[in-house]
Amino acid sequence: MKQQNRLILIDGSGYIFRAYYALPPMIRKDGTPVNAVFGFTNMLVKLIEDYSQEKLVVIFDAARDNFRNKIYPAYKANRGETPEDLIPQFELIKNCVKAFNIPQLELEGYEADDIIATYTNLAQKNHVSSLIISSDKDLMQLVTDNVKMLDPMKNKHIGVKEVINKFGVRPDKVAQIQALTGDRVDNIPGAPGIGPITAKELIQSFGDIESLIKNVKNIKQDRRRKIIEDSKEDIRISLELVKLEKKISLPLSIDDIIPYSEVESNSENIKEFLIGQGFKTILQRLENNSFIVKNNSFTKQHNNNEVKYITISNINDLEKILNNIVNIGFCAIDTETDSLNIDKAKLVGISLSYNEKEAYYIPINHKDVLSKVLFSNQIPLNKVIEKLSPLCSNPAVLKIGQNIKYDIRILDKYGVKFESIADTMLMSYALDNGVTRHGMDDLAFVHFNHTTIKFKDIVGAGKNQITFDYVNIKDATKYAAEDAFITLKLFNLFQKRLGKEKSSYIYEKIDKPLIAVLSLMEKIG
Repeated sequence: MKQQNRLILIDGSGYIFRAYYALPPMIRKDGTPVNAVFGFTNMLVKLIEDYSQEKLVVIFDAARDNFRNKIYPAYKANRGETPEDLIPQFELIKNCVKAFNIPQLELEGYEADDIIATYTNLAQKNHVSSLIISSDKDLMQLVTDNVKMLDPMKNKHIGVKEVINKFGVRPDKVAQIQALTGDRVDNIPGAPGIGPITAKELIQSFGDIESLIKNVKNIKQDRRRKIIEDSKEDIRISLELVKLEKKISLPLSIDDIIPYSEVESNSENIKEFLIGQGFKTILQRLENNSFIVKNNSFTKQHNNNEVKYITISNINDLEKILNNIVNIGFCAIDTETDSLNIDKAKLVGISLSYNEKEAYYIPINHKDVLSKVLFSNQIPLNKVIEKLSPLCSNPAVLKIGQNIKYDIRILDKYGVKFESIADTMLMSYALDNGVTRHGMDDLAFVHFNHTTIKFKDIVGAGKNQITFDYVNIKDATKYAAEDAFITLKLFNLFQKRLGKEKSSYIYEKIDKPLIAVLSLMEKIG
């Protein structure tokens, strides 16, 4: 049997809200809010890039009331009103999907999750693999060896193993767990006082809800037994609410959905939509070799060169990199420290990148958490400074930073002086002031649909938080080298735009010269 193209099921409604809350307010020229539209369009382009050979379909929720409200009228009754500035964006997002000529579907009386569940059910019967693009935990009950999930915001793949790690049971038992725990957001009652751990223990012991209720007298703990006895009807109703409907009559069959590479997408429709929303960055992304126009359709121009993050732990490798940078004439640079307080901060490591294929991290002061002793596979601080200082002061080599003022001040403490600099944060301010936030995480997502490694994911939070010098070198390399790599990509993107826009004067003549002035003012106090 010939293997069919995979079915890519995009949870459109779920992503709309995530994009809306992830991005700052963005206003079109006519005053229409478009931040959710921008985030959604960015995601859609990324999915087309990654899955152009697959069958794509976008699924939306219909009106809020559906068959679950007949089972339990209070279902989702405590949800707040849709934000006023999000309401006009729903239709624009559907227009976006239409412009890219991707099938979209919503059915009265059902949620997007039910349509997705029905598609995965039909796909498995027809030996077609599915990928659900969503972070919705409710959809995890659908995961099998042939049905996977992808969280597009975190770029995290979810299979059977990940579901078990989250719920403690296999995907086909997830609904049983959810029926016990309930859901405050969706107003699903569940069993009051039964949390995820207890629910897992009960389902592991009794198998499912009906067996649990039938054998409630066998629960050893008095409190648990009483909760289940008192809540058995709510638990049964909750199970009906969390289970997904898999047998909806669909107006669009899997056979009718063709791989996107075979779709006759009109490039003019796409351009018209993007220009109409003011999405210059996405249009440039399409035009800068992410897509090429071919037969009046957009086709992915594949690039198999993934970025490599490399740890530099000996002086010879460092010298080779610095020599390459001098020959090329530019590099992105970023420092890692043990504190955000510049006066107290000590240098922990430095990252560099000079092409979009690789980035490097030079660990200097990383220590073992238990022994507090420096790891041996690091170049001594004085040697790094000795080699790096001539590069930073070389006016023929452009040093690019994201908020480079911080790096200038940190390295100044070690006698390193900077000549010839660029700052991607200031470039972003000059180009897109008021359009987006200008931190690296936001810029990476807005311009590249890339979710960066978060600082808290590396150092932890609360009482378990550590300083960066106690992060192991492997994890530190991924985090720090990514910063340099993204900084370089942003510079390459912004530099092209500044050459075409009036903002160049503001950046070159006003903002950039102030970096040295402000650095000195802050140093002197």
